[in-house]
Amino acid sequence: MAAPDDPFGVVSAPSINSAAMLAGLAIFAGFLASCFSWPYGREIGVLAVPSGLAVWAIRSGDMAALMQQNPSLAQRQAIFASFRFESIFWLAIIGAGFLGVFLAHTAERTKKDDSEVQKPTESKTHIYLNRTLAIVLSAVIVQIFICILAKDFSISDNKIGLVTTLPAVGQIAFALIVAFAIAAFVAKKFLQSSYIYSMVACSLVSIYSLTFYVKEESLRHLAQNWPANFFTHPSVAILPIQMASFGVLGAIVGYWIAISFEHWRKHEK
Repeated sequence: MAAPDDPFGVVSAPSINSAAMLAGLAIFAGFLASCFSWPYGREIGVLAVPSGLAVWAIRSGDMAALMQQNPSLAQRQAIFASFRFESIFWLAIIGAGFLGVFLAHTAERTKKDDSEVQKPTESKTHIYLNRTLAIVLSAVIVQIFICILAKDFSISDNKIGLVTTLPAVGQIAFALIVAFAIAAFVAKKFLQSSYIYSMVACSLVSIYSLTFYVKEESLRHLAQNWPANFFTHPSVAILPIQMASFGVLGAIVGYWIAISFEHWRKHEK
């Protein structure tokens, strides 16, 4: 269902029928993982679907091979246009896994938790502003650390300014997990925000990168003067499934590191 026709091809969004089946399997995976990890299913079960997608992201072909198979400007424009919003699809599949976790804990959620009942009320404006700020801040932090971590080496170009080579998939995974972990840590530490909003930044980063770093002139210049494994920006070389799966895992990790850090600060004396 997920494998591309070409053994060296990339994993991308499947057909509508396969997407519906994938969403159903994601719900089941989240439900099952939550049951297996009881009584911490709500915290651990959410890792099931992004971990599974991460395996696909590792086994998938890479962007360099895709560019090599599609050398013309029109072909590359079509690929980047199709990838621009694809991370939203993979986030939706991960969200289906979260739904499975929610279904497994429906009965438990009906019970009141004294630690949550007494939370002070906040205005809706403040809540929405806080969530929006968490998303934007996470996206900015991720972009910064992708530029630092998710590249092999860069070469100056007189027209574009700088071109960068595609790193190994292990480095992409490391860069995304670290970048989103830092973003979620900061969002939790300073905005008391859930990792959900750092996860949303996955799609924001993809949309921004594939809109502003793949201009027609830049793509034409790359196609005519540079090998297929060179890109205008490190984030352009990251597949949507890689952005979503590794990004979500990193966001969850960063969120729990922030909670552990706060617990340590509170009880250090």
